[in-house]
Amino acid sequence: MAKPDEIAEQAPAAPPVRQRVLVVDDNHVNRDLLRIRLEREDYLVEEAGNGELALAALRRERFDLVLLDVMMPVLDGIETLQAIKGDAHLRDIPVIMVSAVGELETVARCMEQGADDYLTKPFNPVFLKARVRGSLECRRLRELERQMAAGKDGE
Repeated sequence: MAKPDEIAEQAPAAPPVRQRVLVVDDNHVNRDLLRIRLEREDYLVEEAGNGELALAALRRERFDLVLLDVMMPVLDGIETLQAIKGDAHLRDIPVIMVSAVGELETVARCMEQGADDYLTKPFNPVFLKARVRGSLECRRLRELERQMAAGKDGE
């Protein structure tokens, strides 16, 4: 058991690192709505109005998750998803596609291109919260697995 003077010498625990989410949508109202909901859950949120801006942000900064609209000008969501999943430095970032289009064909195409999940607009806030948490937890577990595998290789 630690003595009282030893307790005082222990370093304080570091505050938890807030997870960063990039919200990509050409409609600023949709971006605002997602940002507000995610900030309520204590995520740090950045926004991009199209796929090109999203890719630039992803290459410039570290993000833990991307919420990506399917239909956008300049570079649509599927093209942006393909670019993310085709880039060795970005491919492990989970991507949740968000769209008003709920056609099974569109959902299937997104999943085939590497999307981690799909939400239809207008989205249910409970589904948003659950899918964001689920995607981030899957990423954390994949990283843990990778670290454990790297540790075994180094033995």
